[in-house]
Amino acid sequence: FVWLNNTWGIPDKAPAPWQPVAVAGNQVKVTQREYLLSGNGLPAQVTAFGEPLFARPPELRALVDGKQVSWAFREVRLLKTTDAAVTWAIEGRGGPLALKGTVRVEFDGFALWRVELSSEVKAVINRLWLAFPYAKDRSLYARGADFLTEFGSKHYSCLYNYQAGQEEEIVVAGHTPISLHGGWPWPQKFMNNIWIGDDHRGFALMHESDEFMFGERYVEIDQQKAENVLRYHFISEDVPIGPATGGF
Repeated sequence: FVWLNNTWGIPDKAPAPWQPVAVAGNQVKVTQREYLLSGNGLPAQVTAFGEPLFARPPELRALVDGKQVSWAFREVRLLKTTDAAVTWAIEGRGGPLALKGTVRVEFDGFALWRVELSSEVKAVINRLWLAFPYAKDRSLYARGADFLTEFGSKHYSCLYNYQAGQEEEIVVAGHTPISLHGGWPWPQKFMNNIWIGDDHRGFALMHESDEFMFGERYVEIDQQKAENVLRYHFISEDVPIGPATGGF
């Protein structure tokens, strides 16, 4: 098809009523939202309708050869900016792992984080995950959506009802499971989209497929006193990496 793999119909201008992307260093403003980027390309903070969403900066975490990895990232490097989008380069190291990639933030707030991991030596990645610590009062609800099944499925959780030690209670409305007492009782179910927020704002993670996800654990929500931590697992079982195996 002639329309594949080209940019026909994709302008460099933000269509009304969205505002053009505004960039200052590692800070980007779009309509009703503002992102402050960390060196890892993840948002150190997202402000929506004047309220910060995270209790502290989200992190990339890894366990390699049985040891917790300490990451060191360069500052994000600006590659391209237009009224419609801005793109930065990401580069960092953690133990034997090298990470390179880009993050692109568009006028409507959508951000695409694309990275590759490699290692010059043989190693085993035991776990690799993202940790998003939401502020308690900005994370009242959770919603997951799975679009890989024929009709798709959605799961909901009322995080504000959580009490430690409380017996789990799940009701099903139609075909939709709802956790009434918080938590996320479906850690082994892959979700293309996981959203956490309040009545007016929120932040969602989206993943097209589980092709580069290894293990049976995908999403966890750890409810703590001052924050609700979303853990999004890419690797939850031992995966070798090195010159012979290539990266991913």
